[in-house]
Amino acid sequence: MFDFFNTGDCYITGYADLQGAKYSTYEHVNLNIEVARLWAYEILGRVCHLLADAGVPAHAHNDPHPSLSIPMADDELGDPDSYEQHMVDHCYNWTYENALDAGGIFFDIFSYDGPLRFLFYTSNQIADFFPSDDVNGNNNVEYSYDGDYYAELEEIINSLGEPPTTVNPSQIADVAFVYTIRATATLLYWFAVETGQIPRINQILSGDTTLTDDIEVSDGSAILVSTDAILNLNGHRIISDGGIVISDGAVIDPDIRLLSSNGMLIGLYPDVVSALGDALPGQVVELRKLDFGRDVYVTSGKMLRVWSGASINLNGHVVKSTGGTIIVEFGADINPDIRL
Repeated sequence: MFDFFNTGDCYITGYADLQGAKYSTYEHVNLNIEVARLWAYEILGRVCHLLADAGVPAHAHNDPHPSLSIPMADDELGDPDSYEQHMVDHCYNWTYENALDAGGIFFDIFSYDGPLRFLFYTSNQIADFFPSDDVNGNNNVEYSYDGDYYAELEEIINSLGEPPTTVNPSQIADVAFVYTIRATATLLYWFAVETGQIPRINQILSGDTTLTDDIEVSDGSAILVSTDAILNLNGHRIISDGGIVISDGAVIDPDIRLLSSNGMLIGLYPDVVSALGDALPGQVVELRKLDFGRDVYVTSGKMLRVWSGASINLNGHVVKSTGGTIIVEFGADINPDIRL
């Protein structure tokens, strides 16, 4: 599907006519790229649906649970699953924050030889641990397959003890639904990386994080600062040649950024001087939040920009050009704002 999204190449292997007759064929087709991508997203959505189903005990057990009451002769076929019925109104009680607490939004999907099997099998086996209305749960699990070892699955199953004997929707959701959030997010992330829409994420920084050392990534992958992050650089820097993605809502102190010549964020710095020192020709040091602790001189070939939404406190210090460029965007809050 990745190749289909990127190129429009696909193969027709069969079709049915209006009378329902089925025919086999093998024909190469190259679709218009926009049409191909619409179909690719349609397929991706259906895979997400199937993956979510794999995380429901009734699906894992093959326990039929039609949600509508359908008359069948003298019987009623309707047998809705109590867990699914409960989650219709309560699914919003579990969010990405629960996924973060459970071990992170994304699994290391690129470490598996069979990434799709990893997602479906692990989701299925966690759901299979819990009972549905008509079938008991079990912990009959295999943790290895074709060279892949499912450490996350083993850790979760071992932490649960014996399978429960009654359906408790909240108990199931705390584990199975949260895992489904993580698995689905990983599927979407994997698709976006393989189709070139986002860089591969090397590391995710979330919650209260205080650095104890520099973080440097040089393999072309990116670092993600999640929306709940409160990041204290603590005198250290973060550098990634694949970029740094900062989610809306993240708090960074101080917020001093190094941007590549094409505008990609490639560095977070604890002070302006070190950022300017690392900046190459065409790169920009951007200030967003900073209480100055020393004078700063912008030398020839360097560019310093104060972002439009910046909050800057000079604390009695000066920022001066000695041949370089200083740009202050409209709307920046500088205290005091005295310009030469």
